[in-house]
Amino acid sequence: MDMDLKTRDEVDLGEVAAVVKRTNPLAAGREIAQIEAALDAIQERHPSDFILEAREEGILIGWLSFRKTTATMGEMGRWQPHVLNVSAKETVFCRLLHSLTDEAGRRGIRRIEVGYGRISVEVLDIYDERAAWLEAEGFHKLEDNLFMACSLSGCELTIPPLPDTMTLQCLSTVPSDDLFRCYAESFSESEHRQFFDFTPGPIREAFDGYFDLTVPYDDDASLVLAADGRVVGFSLIRPRTNEAHLEMFGLHPDFRGMGLGKTLLRTSMRTVFDEGTERMTLGVDAVNVPAVALYEKTGFERVSRMVVHSWKHDD
Repeated sequence: MDMDLKTRDEVDLGEVAAVVKRTNPLAAGREIAQIEAALDAIQERHPSDFILEAREEGILIGWLSFRKTTATMGEMGRWQPHVLNVSAKETVFCRLLHSLTDEAGRRGIRRIEVGYGRISVEVLDIYDERAAWLEAEGFHKLEDNLFMACSLSGCELTIPPLPDTMTLQCLSTVPSDDLFRCYAESFSESEHRQFFDFTPGPIREAFDGYFDLTVPYDDDASLVLAADGRVVGFSLIRPRTNEAHLEMFGLHPDFRGMGLGKTLLRTSMRTVFDEGTERMTLGVDAVNVPAVALYEKTGFERVSRMVVHSWKHDD
C-alpha cells in the first residue's frame, strides 16, 4: 500500500468523489458529479493544506484531507478518513491516521479534530466501527454535540428589554482582548467539554480562530452584550447556504438567570430574519443542559447528533 501526500490541485476530485459515494453513509443516493461539486465547494470555502491518499496497485482505496485552523491546530473533513470496503479496511484507515499525525507533527500541529455529523440510528453502526479505530490511534471522543435548527418565521421574536445599564452593540466594534476575557470567563463555568480540553495557549488560539472576522460573518447580527461598558455576552453569526449559523454564543456566569441570554439570542435571530433568512442552526454539547434549554425555549429543535474526536501531540 502506498501513501501519497498531495495538494488540492494535484487531486482528481472525480476519483475522490467515487470513494466518498461508496464509503460515506450520508452520500447515499447522490450522483458522483453532485458529490464532486460539493467537495469543490467545501475546498473553496475551507481549502485543505494537504490530502493523503492510500493506493493499492495504483487504485485509490482511501483518503483524508487536512486543514490548519490555527498555528498549531487543525481538522480533518467530516466522516474521514474515507476507506473502501477492502479486506484490510481497518489497516488502511489506521495507516491514514498515522500518516496524518506524522505529517501534522512535522508541520508543528499539536491538535487535530474530526467531526462525525448527522449520526442517526441508521448510520450508528458505521460510526461505532470508525470510533473504535479512531480511539486506537489516539483520537479520543471529545464532544457529543446536538445539531439544532429553527424556522425563524415560526419563532417568537419579540425582544425582551434590557436594563438601563446594559447595551447591545456590534461585535466588530469591541477590542479582541475584551471579547476574549468574556469568552474565557463564560466557558470556564460551563459544561463545554472542548474548552476544558485546552491549555491556556490553545484557548487563545482557538478563540482567535472562532472569532476570525476575515471569515464571512453577519456584522449586524453578531453582537456583544455590555454592562456598564464591560463585555458580558456575545453572539457570532456566520452565513451558510440558505441559512444562518450561530457559530459562538456565551454569557458571563455573573449575568445568567436574568433573561439576558434570551434577549441577546432573540436580537440576533430577529436581525437574521429581517435580513431575509428563514432558517438558523447551531451546534451545542449535549451535556451543556442550560444552553440546550435556552435554545429549545427560543424555538430550536434537535435535528441530529455530531461527535467530535480529538488527537493531541504527545509533547
